[in-house]
Amino acid sequence: MERRDAIFVAICLAGIAVALVLVGAVSHTIPRHLVQIVPLVLGAGLVLGRNTSASYAAVGLCAFWAVIMGLIWLYLLGLSGVVSGTYSAVEIALTVVIAVFSVLGILKGTRADKQISGMRVPVLIAVAFVIQAVVTSVSIRFLN
Repeated sequence: MERRDAIFVAICLAGIAVALVLVGAVSHTIPRHLVQIVPLVLGAGLVLGRNTSASYAAVGLCAFWAVIMGLIWLYLLGLSGVVSGTYSAVEIALTVVIAVFSVLGILKGTRADKQISGMRVPVLIAVAFVIQAVVTSVSIRFLN
């Protein structure tokens, strides 16, 4: 991955992380959201460190948050109950910010160097997605 692309992907991961911390501040759930950003921060560090697998892992992290934001919007539109809750105007605005950074991270991350081929790419994406899902689930279950 070219350096400028790596920086772009890292900015997307950082943007998601900052928006999540802001959600935590607004909803008074800072500890939960600090735990949720750990994979994003580690991912950004790996991407900037030019780890060849990191861009695909970043795609998995971004995909997770894109799915969650989509589920929140489906709930807000009354089309799904998979995700529920009460969302303030600020939190709703932050879902848009998170979704935009997620989509941009996916688009740029999938344009990474083709040094990794075969089944390794979807496996890296899936593993990162699952790691983010587990961390998020644990944070919701055990932290305010």
